[in-house]
Amino acid sequence: MGQSKQNDPEILPGTIQTHLAMMQPYIQPGTSKSNHFGTKQNNDSEILPETNKTTSLMKPNTWSDNQTLMFLDLCSENKERLTNVKYKKTKVYKDIDIELQNKGHYFTADQCANRLKTLTAKYKQIRDHNSQSGNSHKDWMLFDSMAEYCGDRPGITPRAVCSSIRLADDAVPASSQTRTNETFTAETTENSGKKISTDCTGKVKRICKRVSPRVEMVKWLQEYEKEVSEREERRIALAREQHAENKKFMADMC
Repeated sequence: MGQSKQNDPEILPGTIQTHLAMMQPYIQPGTSKSNHFGTKQNNDSEILPETNKTTSLMKPNTWSDNQTLMFLDLCSENKERLTNVKYKKTKVYKDIDIELQNKGHYFTADQCANRLKTLTAKYKQIRDHNSQSGNSHKDWMLFDSMAEYCGDRPGITPRAVCSSIRLADDAVPASSQTRTNETFTAETTENSGKKISTDCTGKVKRICKRVSPRVEMVKWLQEYEKEVSEREERRIALAREQHAENKKFMADMC
């Protein structure tokens, strides 16, 4: 027993402290000794949370004219579902959203609902403004398209009530009413081959063919371009006339 003690190496005081002091520059602050002695820390194995691939670029906050017209076409196709209380509007807007995404336009169902609400509010504002006498007429590229979409909705364009129809009929003289009925009968007989519909007041309502919002936009742009061209021609003609007058005035002065 005594011999084994003599063969053991002598541990000098301060050897461990000296060793730790020498290794201190290589030890990162805040790490335990086990990470450097026998335990390897693998930072590459850290599992990062999964990121959402849908970026803000796929959900724009603005609508272009082309996207708005495409959206109105889809709303017109789903008008029965959008105006019928039997259908859930969130499901309809989701279907419209899917159709837009299939065509490369990324919008959410909520953005589609808000877009239609914004267009409807603007249409009502312009329509009410133009209907008041004394106001300057306001133009909007999508007015005709929205009028076609919202024209027969009671919440947007209220229908005439029976009391107002009755008062209007009472104000017409009996002779005029008789002539109106005879004219209506003759027109109905003459146009029996055409597709027409009548209401309770005896007025004829012709069924108009639906026009695509894209066609309305092209028509509006053509009319606007024609108006700009005519305005430019008038300006050039006026400038030439003014130049001729100035030239004549200078000749008289000489």
